[in-house]
Amino acid sequence: MTAEREQHGDIASQRAVMVDVGDGFGALVVITPAAFAGCEVRVRPARDDAPVTHVDVHARRTQGSDVMHAAVFPRLRAGAYTVSVAGVALRGSALVEDGRITEVRMRQRRSRRRVLLAL
Repeated sequence: MTAEREQHGDIASQRAVMVDVGDGFGALVVITPAAFAGCEVRVRPARDDAPVTHVDVHARRTQGSDVMHAAVFPRLRAGAYTVSVAGVALRGSALVEDGRITEVRMRQRRSRRRVLLAL
């Protein structure tokens, strides 16, 4: 799998992410393995005609000194979304709820011939 990546020197958590939830909108956090830092994550509502929204995966400092890698979508209309990372559609969907921040974790599994990506 080839992925377009950008180099990011700082941990993104040094800059706060403002989310805007409520009135029909929620936020989505897609947590990924560290190997996906700098990769683009795209979400598309389950409706076929809806536009795609995309952000990059960044290293983010959590409480304490732990670091996680995640893409944060600060304002999405509530509903089901398909998610793709580095151009590969993930199995499963993410349900963004009105007024809430939804976290989904990307999992990698190896089958006999390929790597399967899923939520």
